[in-house]
Amino acid sequence: MREKLEVSLMPFPIVYAYYKNIELIRVRHTIHYLKQCLPPFLDVGCGSREISKAVGAVTLDVHRKHRPDVVASILCLPFRDGCFETVSAFEVIEHVENDELALQELKRVSRNRVVLSVPNALRYNLPLFPLKRRLVMSPDHKREYTLMEILQLISRVKMRTILFKGVGYCLPLPFSSFHIGLEIFPMLFPKFATYIYVECTKVKS
Repeated sequence: MREKLEVSLMPFPIVYAYYKNIELIRVRHTIHYLKQCLPPFLDVGCGSREISKAVGAVTLDVHRKHRPDVVASILCLPFRDGCFETVSAFEVIEHVENDELALQELKRVSRNRVVLSVPNALRYNLPLFPLKRRLVMSPDHKREYTLMEILQLISRVKMRTILFKGVGYCLPLPFSSFHIGLEIFPMLFPKFATYIYVECTKVKS
């Protein structure tokens, strides 16, 4: 499969360090952007809680093993409307069947801002080359998104995108682990980034 071929182009230690570096960049950038938003925060799908700890967020996850403040599904958040100023969900909505309902729930419990990131279906692509979606997704992903697809999803739930960024860059060649390739390239070409980070607000009626 294509994903196995891409990974096989680099020795395992380089692959591990490469993707670990991308993950560190994702966490650092996410914390930087999230600190510019207003509290109180809710972090849905908190995982290791590294991001939520940095901003003092209430944590929610469907898995008890992550020891969140609240155990619940993103599809039915146990909070009243407008309970949090900022609601985040990083690498979450691609795991659920009904991503539109998930985003509606994030919007419902937020007073103003929803912040999320998703895996990019067009990672491993280069500008000026024919675009191809990944042939292999992570086994626990229901879908992955292009930049246009996630912006359209946000629009369908009647929210307005105020910021989007590309974070990290995957290119299956050893020289791609250079810092400039991982951090500078996705800023210039967000639709090719490993992750797409988006901030959106409710549309005032």
